[in-house]
Amino acid sequence: NGQAHSCRASIGVALFPEHRTDADGLYKNADLALYEAKVAGGGTRYFKSSMRASLQARMSELSLARHALDGDQVLPFYQPKVDLGSGIIKGFEALLRWRDPKHAIHAPGMIPAAFEDAELAIALDERMFERIAHDITKWNRLGLPIGRIAFNVSGATFRQEDFAANLLARTERACIPASCLELEVTETVLLERTSHNVTETFERLRHVGMTIALDDFGTGYASLIHLKQFPVDVLKIDCSFIRSLDPSNAAIVRAIVNLGRDLGITTVAEGIETDAQADRLHREGCDQAQGYLFSPAVAAEQVPALLANLHGPVGPKLRFWPC
Repeated sequence: NGQAHSCRASIGVALFPEHRTDADGLYKNADLALYEAKVAGGGTRYFKSSMRASLQARMSELSLARHALDGDQVLPFYQPKVDLGSGIIKGFEALLRWRDPKHAIHAPGMIPAAFEDAELAIALDERMFERIAHDITKWNRLGLPIGRIAFNVSGATFRQEDFAANLLARTERACIPASCLELEVTETVLLERTSHNVTETFERLRHVGMTIALDDFGTGYASLIHLKQFPVDVLKIDCSFIRSLDPSNAAIVRAIVNLGRDLGITTVAEGIETDAQADRLHREGCDQAQGYLFSPAVAAEQVPALLANLHGPVGPKLRFWPC
């Protein structure tokens, strides 16, 4: 069809006689090495005995993730995004959490292998969106001006050819407008589709009012190229630049903020923990911020109180479709 497609190979290697002397053992060890190569995103991996323990850990994580899905324990927590000039909450980012049988809340860092498994990653994304849509509907009935809700998707979900159509169909079934949502993607996710497909997807979503945020901006090898190629509304400055605002990091942050201003793109600083960081970002001209200084991510039930207690209401209320 005239489009260019890139291919990457994953190769697992086991050597005779170092790794095993029998064919079956060599095959199994090579398969373990192949799994490691796939997890690493391609390339060649030679078998190591430590790979068995690593595989067992991944299997445990996958089991936890499946149990969380089966037990309806996956839920979004919401972290506010605050305007650095006015202190007003402009919206929230939905972050995946899972509640174990003892009701303890865990971050996705407990189950990283789940996002390397395409089937599980897609299932987690779908469950998260269902919960987010439910929460938005509930907040609308309460009359809460919540702003935009940003959500993330895995590479496996974003790679689906009908990703945009499926996402818009889900918003319609949930009776929420696409204009109350913001899709967050990382450079790693962008690299998993051709530039033409990414642009087409973004333009289709933006056409109906959804905004696009480029997460962890500045950490990828081709950030500026992607910014030129793809229609983006928000740049999220990675917390690694904020944690230590030494002269080098401050220069990078300043460059990103100036770039956003010149291109008409909103800039959001992640990981703000101190007043000094917030003041510095405000002076540099950064638009919004999120982090523990304002609030950690909270359960949906806590959002109304957060809106009431943290700097008052959020700007104009969004219009919602009647169900």
